[in-house]
Amino acid sequence: MEGIKNVREIALQTMASGEVMYYFGNSASSHEHVLGYWDDWNARRVKKKIHAHIIYNQDATTFGERRKKLKYTKVKYLPKAGPTDAWIEIYGDIVAIALKKETPMSVVIRNKLVAQSFKTYFDILWSVSVDNVKESR
Repeated sequence: MEGIKNVREIALQTMASGEVMYYFGNSASSHEHVLGYWDDWNARRVKKKIHAHIIYNQDATTFGERRKKLKYTKVKYLPKAGPTDAWIEIYGDIVAIALKKETPMSVVIRNKLVAQSFKTYFDILWSVSVDNVKESR
């Protein structure tokens, strides 16, 4: 878990006010036993005025609705299509792929073209995601 936390700390250290962090594939399991850390990290993100656009899995609506209440935060939900245990974070020229299940880990790729490609994937998913689970079929 320390590696996953370190990646998020790097985001706070390197991002400036007004920038946007994108992440998708966030499941309920990604919050188990670390909700306090995520709450603290998001409070510090909001204080620094860093925006977050998050696409949660449908099993994580409790956490998505919690995040929706924060400033500088937009939340949507993936169509119901099955679980994803890994999630992806994009900020600046960094893409982080994180997995909390089994052996927690985070893989970081620092490359402008890779980050732009994953941002395109995010935009496609954002366009088919829903604002609340009741909209999904």
